[in-house]
Amino acid sequence: MTINTLGTASTGAALAGLSGAAKTTATLYWVGGLVGGGVAAGTAVLGVGAVGAGIYGSIKIRRAILGHARRTEGLSEEEQAILKAADALIAAIQNTLNSDAEVTGREMALMSRIGITPLLARIDLAFTENRFDDLKIYNRARLRGHVNNFRSLQTRLENA
Repeated sequence: MTINTLGTASTGAALAGLSGAAKTTATLYWVGGLVGGGVAAGTAVLGVGAVGAGIYGSIKIRRAILGHARRTEGLSEEEQAILKAADALIAAIQNTLNSDAEVTGREMALMSRIGITPLLARIDLAFTENRFDDLKIYNRARLRGHVNNFRSLQTRLENA
């Protein structure tokens, strides 16, 4: 059932029989009357309802596309090992940047070989063994993009 089948305008006419601006105004008065107000109250109720439905819908769509946030405890051993390796690599790079030490091309190539290459190999193995299948498609694609960007940066490091 809709408001139009139940409601009547202040003139006594059924809302279903009205059209255009008269129908809109009568509907807003009817909804506003339910909460103790007039057209303004009806507009507020319907506006808040529409905004609420929009927010709820956008959250549902976002979760359907991106999935829920994952906690470290819920990750597989392989995923945790990859994260630890990435964290160690980031910490080493950050420490070097903070020390103001000059890094030679040879040191960058060594960092690439002993730090980045094993990490990328582990991620490639996880992709080959379908260990990331529980990720949403969007997140798997983003991960592949990050890995490709990481590879191109590694190539630049080795050629520096």
